[in-house]
Amino acid sequence: MVGKRIGMKNIPENVDERYLKEEKEFLVLCHNCPEIASVVFGKDYYDMTVSTLGYIETATGRTSEEYSFMKWVDCRNPKEKHFKKDGIYRIKGRLPDKNHEKNTYCMDSLYVTEVISENERNDFLETLWKEYKREVYVNSEIFGKMVLYKELKRYLSYVHWNDIGITFIMYVEKNESAEDTLLLMEDFYNNLAHWDKKFHELITEKCSEFMEELNPHLEEYGSEIFEYLEKNFSESFIIHDVSFYANGNFVVLYEDDSTMLNNIIISGNIQKGIKEIYLET
Repeated sequence: MVGKRIGMKNIPENVDERYLKEEKEFLVLCHNCPEIASVVFGKDYYDMTVSTLGYIETATGRTSEEYSFMKWVDCRNPKEKHFKKDGIYRIKGRLPDKNHEKNTYCMDSLYVTEVISENERNDFLETLWKEYKREVYVNSEIFGKMVLYKELKRYLSYVHWNDIGITFIMYVEKNESAEDTLLLMEDFYNNLAHWDKKFHELITEKCSEFMEELNPHLEEYGSEIFEYLEKNFSESFIIHDVSFYANGNFVVLYEDDSTMLNNIIISGNIQKGIKEIYLET
């Protein structure tokens, strides 16, 4: 659907205010992803989104190679598609207002106002697409082959430790070393028994505080249920996943479905130790 204005009829004020008013022309590389239509409750339009791998602002030559998205509001049938997978399009659109208080992420996103043409050719964007398709990975004796999920900027691995299945997630930005980050994460894993002991000591402390707050509400059930819950809170949580970052920061998620707490999240740094713990109820 080229040569057509889109997204301009009944654009919601809360969307309109988050983008600059000036329309500019861009060459955009669409990702291999379908258009996503979200029904806006109580409204007569769809919030449409398609992911992108990069763009060029044609007037200035400014480029972006960040995984992001284009969005627009559509009052028609959302099954009518404007973009095809892996295509390069010439569009008109609006950049996000970086000074708007609600714009805290995806500063390379665009609001589409017109699809000018499709099947464009551009060396920068075609090279970007080839690079995106190239598999990037690191090898580890502990974590095996960890493949980079480029749109999420993370490597994934699933390992077993003490009969517990744990997902390890390693986040690496473009200017950071995956190999150096992997060494830190391997060190964390090799000392996981030490860390797990410290984490459980902290969990026990926090759960005791939680039980003291909860105790007045449990008196009617007697002391047995209190003792049961206190024991389970401190012993039954197991590691579910570990997120690790290039600066040595980590976030560890403990889960247990048998108690009132759903998750316990512990953050810290491999050199500086534990920073904080958060109990989700």
